[in-house]
Amino acid sequence: ADRAWVLLVKLTFTSEAALQTFLRDFAPMAAAVRDHEAGTLSYEACQSDKDALSITIIERYRTKADYLDFHKSTRHFLSFRPKLQRLQDKGEVTISGESVTELGLGYM
Repeated sequence: ADRAWVLLVKLTFTSEAALQTFLRDFAPMAAAVRDHEAGTLSYEACQSDKDALSITIIERYRTKADYLDFHKSTRHFLSFRPKLQRLQDKGEVTISGESVTELGLGYM
């Protein structure tokens, strides 16, 4: 079986208001990914059970190219990313992350 390429993005917000702004903007983005990106296997925002202002986005793609060459050029991504950038520019969110390739030893 093919091994998915996964992007793990951690966002830490400085306030509930900033978090709610992000969630409002993320919901239609996630719906568009689900509806229009066949190369995206899953795309989900998860809230920490230790810090309510911490969100991890788990993005699973068939290949890295599905992310780089397709997802990042979609209308919904190009509309969403500047909204997130505004939160970054205002110091309302810090973002870190990493990319990994599944080993295919378990299941998703």
